[in-house]
Amino acid sequence: IYLREDQQEDVQAYTAETITFSGGTTQDPKAGDKKAAQDDKMDVDVTKAAAPTKSVKFNLRIHRAAHVAFVDFGGRSDVRSIHTILGHLKPSKVILVHGSEACTEELHKFCADLVTDPDSTYSPAVGTSVMASSDTNIYKVKLASDLAKSLQFVSVGGYDVAYLDALVEMASEDSTVAQGGKTQQLPSLALKKTTVAGGQSWKPFAYIGEVKLSDFKEVLKKEGFKTELKAGMLMVNGTVVVRKVGTQVVFEGTMSDDYFAVKKMLLSQYHTL
Repeated sequence: IYLREDQQEDVQAYTAETITFSGGTTQDPKAGDKKAAQDDKMDVDVTKAAAPTKSVKFNLRIHRAAHVAFVDFGGRSDVRSIHTILGHLKPSKVILVHGSEACTEELHKFCADLVTDPDSTYSPAVGTSVMASSDTNIYKVKLASDLAKSLQFVSVGGYDVAYLDALVEMASEDSTVAQGGKTQQLPSLALKKTTVAGGQSWKPFAYIGEVKLSDFKEVLKKEGFKTELKAGMLMVNGTVVVRKVGTQVVFEGTMSDDYFAVKKMLLSQYHTL
């Protein structure tokens, strides 16, 4: 820009005023921008610090809907476990102590019906004495030779079991044994012959052993039967039901080929004497 000499003084004065107002110089124009940015940053920081805050503290009562339950982990058995244990043990006598009245009455009824008998089940009150011992007489007898030869032993659970049907004969001279330096006459067991029409001997069948429904289910599945174990009952092909009541096995169903086939397989699981 070319100015006349009389205009240069006015232009320089105007430029000086402008530079003083902006805070910079004509040689460093970026200085004004840096300062403006710093001023803006200060304004932002001041704005943040000046934001109003308030801390409020109060107590609130909350209604809690809960149920407190007692779970007994004292090592005691439940009803099902006690029934199973007593069913396997089959004690000759049962004495029930240390229990509530309702539980004792229920267990007393179970033992009297399925474990022992009412005369051998006791639930005495506090302070009542019960004779727990039992008098058992043990006698020694001598087996007759023909009886010993007729016995047919079957191995059941590690024991040799045989069916015996004999008569006790009073001691004779042939049944004397020496014991402790003394002779003692023993009664003998003689073979009892049971005959039916036609002169043939007869004896009743005895089934020895225990059948578990879960094991019998696997046996039936291998033979192609459709089985379902539900609520303690074994359903076979939808027509035959096998269930256990205490120590007894109950067999139910309609007369059909499946009925007789399943019954035959069930009886084969036992040892016969």
